[in-house]
Amino acid sequence: MPSILSSSLKLIAAIPTRGLSSIDGVNEPNDSLTVGETIAYQGFRNIVKRNIKLPNDKIIEIEVLKHRHESVVVFSWNSTSKSTTLVREYHPGPELSLYGTVAGMYEKSKHHSALECAEHELEEEAQLRTSKWYALLGSEAISMPFDKYSNNRFYPFLALDCERVENGRPLDEGEYITIHENVTYQDIMKLIETGKMNVVSTYTCLLAFKKLDELGIEYK
Repeated sequence: MPSILSSSLKLIAAIPTRGLSSIDGVNEPNDSLTVGETIAYQGFRNIVKRNIKLPNDKIIEIEVLKHRHESVVVFSWNSTSKSTTLVREYHPGPELSLYGTVAGMYEKSKHHSALECAEHELEEEAQLRTSKWYALLGSEAISMPFDKYSNNRFYPFLALDCERVENGRPLDEGEYITIHENVTYQDIMKLIETGKMNVVSTYTCLLAFKKLDELGIEYK
């Protein structure tokens, strides 16, 4: 009887692809197209039904969670103490209180840029402020898709060597967040490995450690 691994390898080999060596990552066109959209549910977040035309000309209907605003996510790092500040709040989806990085909605009618939004969110949620900011993707203008079935996008940032703010910006109505300081690299990896951090925060932490490597800043 073939092993699961060998079966998987056979299955992958049967799927026609251009091969991993040809990944461009920059200029590759979309191979599918949205040809229609209707609203299935309307609220603070909408659910829409999209008709998608696949490369084989087949049209399928997919439900997509549609957000009004994009988002920012911020990883702070203290290069002296080699630690970060995380927040913990209740996540209604999984019905769990999870740790994570600072995050919030980028409202273009309210914020001049994603960076300004990130500055506000860092002060509101973690009571921190800094002038040392780094975009964690190619530039401040690049964002990452949140999920396959959501239109939300995140702009990730590193905030380095922050100062505590007394009487900073207040939390948004309806938010309840606890602040956790002096969280080390080892602590973060433990949270990730035990499923106590959401995907966006996890990805942002890993991007931040990559950036710290590039900056020559020790974090372990």
